[in-house]
Formats: sequence, C-alpha cells, structure tokens
Amino acid sequence: FKLTPNHETRSIMKKYIASLLGGAILPLAFSPFNLYSLAFISSAVLCYLWTSSPVGKHTFLLGMLYGLGFFGVGMSWVYVSIHQFGNAESWLAILITFLFASILSLFHATQGYLSKRYFSNLSEIQQCLILFPLFWVIWELIRAHIFTGFPWLLLGYSQNTSPLHGLLP
Repeated sequence: FKLTPNHETRSIMKKYIASLLGGAILPLAFSPFNLYSLAFISSAVLCYLWTSSPVGKHTFLLGMLYGLGFFGVGMSWVYVSIHQFGNAESWLAILITFLFASILSLFHATQGYLSKRYFSNLSEIQQCLILFPLFWVIWELIRAHIFTGFPWLLLGYSQNTSPLHGLLP
C-alpha cells in the first residue's frame, strides 16, 4: 500500500506553496528594500492562482496562505516588539504574531473567495484587470479602517520610491 499523491494533489500543493511564497516576497516591495516591482509580480501571482482555481475552499486557502506569507514576513516587527520590549517568552510572541497575521490574512482569504464565488462568470482578463484591483483597494480600505485599522503594508506605500510615487499612495 503506497501513499503517493496524484497529479491533482501535487498541482494544488504547488499552488499553495506559490501563494505562500508570493505573499512572502511582497514585503520586499516596501522600505527599506524598495523592490517596488515585486508588488506587481506578487499580486499578479495571486490573481493568476485565483483565476486558475475552482470556486470554494481553494481560493479561500490560497488567499489565507498569501496573507500569512505577506503579513508573516511584513510584520516581523510585531514579534520583536512583543518579545524584546514586552518581555514575553519567544513562544508566546510567536503565537501572538501568528494569530495576528492569521486574522489579517482573512482579508485576503475572503477577497479571493467572494470574488471567485460571485464573479467567476467574468473572463480572466476582466477578473485580473478590473475585479482584482477593485477588490484589493476595497479590502485594504476596510482593513485600514475597521477596528481602528491596520494601515501598515498597504500596497500603494510600496510605490513611494517608484515612478508611480505620486499616484498610488
């Protein structure tokens, strides 16, 4: 009896890994790295993964993993703040940071799920060029204002050193 994953399982796992890595590279678009083109590459990866996935749990999980990569790397300062300045144990600081990143990842997860659930009848071009940016801005607006907001890591701020610096923030 052999437990070998079939082609479909491997394909889904590759998408999950790509989503996690796509989110993890996005913080490099912000200061101090200022690799602003990664903002476009990273979000394009997520858009492709969502449009090429079936409706349901896959788009939700892809968004969740993307958000975990994005906020996990981009909010490493939360761990430092809790551990070094709050004098919390390492395991507790890791847990709090992970829970915080998980909560914020729900924004990407619901964005993916709802856009695929209700707008999958649109063409891939319409989804990527109209729906994806529109939903991204709406979800960032909600994230920046709900429960007093979390205005860090808003995508427009990654363009502060780019030729688009006057348009996107």
